[in-house]
Amino acid sequence: MKPLEKSDDENLYGLHSDPEVMKFIREPDSDIFQTKKRIKEILNYSSQNNGFGLWTAFEKESNKFIGWGVLVHIDHNLMNPVEVGFRLHQKSWRKGYAHEIGSALLDYAKSIDLESVCGITIDDNLASQKTLEKCGMQFIENRKYYNQQVLYYEKKL
Repeated sequence: MKPLEKSDDENLYGLHSDPEVMKFIREPDSDIFQTKKRIKEILNYSSQNNGFGLWTAFEKESNKFIGWGVLVHIDHNLMNPVEVGFRLHQKSWRKGYAHEIGSALLDYAKSIDLESVCGITIDDNLASQKTLEKCGMQFIENRKYYNQQVLYYEKKL
């Protein structure tokens, strides 16, 4: 994994424009300019919040882009909990990468002295729920973030 850079726009657009990948999240990006805008927002957030941001993930053997992991305040609002998240290309599903990314980010969160982190997903996304649980998170309650009802998981570090 490596920190997000502006030059990651093609990789992220390929991921964010896939309707199946975005099925449980939001509408897919319709053009690369939407992706570039999101990259600019996350880079701005990262520059103002040292230690937080998005990391692109690559397969070790091939160095091929497989997705990303994120450690951010939900909605980039410092009053909200810190979220661990991940998003992968379909070809990288069911290979343990989400768990690997999530576990690495949990270790990192502990190393920067966070007391707890959360993970959120919607009720229909069973794979994400299982990954959060495999990372040691426990379901706490239903909440509303990103303008939708989500399942809120948490882990004390």
